Amino acid sequence: RIIFTGPVDQYFRNAGSKLDSLQYRSILFHPHEMEAHGVGQAAGVINYPQLNDGEYTRCVDYKHFYNQGGNSTTILCETSTDSGEPYYPFPDKRNQDLFEEYRKLAEKEEKRKTVHFVGRLANYKYFDMDDTIRNALSLFHNIFKVDPSTLLPRIDIPSPMFRVNLVFNMEKKETMVPPYMEVLCRLLQPADVHFYVYARHEKVTATQLQHELNSCHAAVDVIHVPNTGR
Repeated sequence: RIIFTGPVDQYFRNAGSKLDSLQYRSILFHPHEMEAHGVGQAAGVINYPQLNDGEYTRCVDYKHFYNQGGNSTTILCETSTDSGEPYYPFPDKRNQDLFEEYRKLAEKEEKRKTVHFVGRLANYKYFDMDDTIRNALSLFHNIFKVDPSTLLPRIDIPSPMFRVNLVFNMEKKETMVPPYMEVLCRLLQPADVHFYVYARHEKVTATQLQHELNSCHAAVDVIHVPNTGR
């Protein structure tokens, strides 16, 4: 089987389709080296969604994530561009109408061949990471009729506790356990698993998440963070 995760229009245009190309948004990366014994900015990721926020759309300081020391740090900032490697769809009406034509071609291709179109570029749709993993697991289940988590090997964890930090998207109304939480939980057992969940959705509770993890016996702490508008 072929799992295609690239731009759906390139797949068919390379095969001879005369449909127009879809438009995508790409990213330019701007590294900034600075002397800083600690971190270089207040949070690991700072988004700048407004036009008057400056030239960058997002800046990332990886020192926050890995508890690193050192006398310097690198902050990686981003700007959007309409050229270069495709990262995200540009779903205006023109592109949505055009993608509908490509979607019909993809449906026929999946029936005719053992090829499956998965991911942001192949589905011409923005996915958060939890949606991306759900998309992949759902495809696996639909193809093989098997729960993918049952095929995962056990990992020998030397530490008695494995900690996972997760951030719930405040825009979502869902409060269900993301699929990767349960997969990680099953993968790491019999080690003790402890999830620290930073949730922007007020309805997310530790009791609810533990209940939805089913057979995975994991400790869950939920830390509610305020909606800052970013």
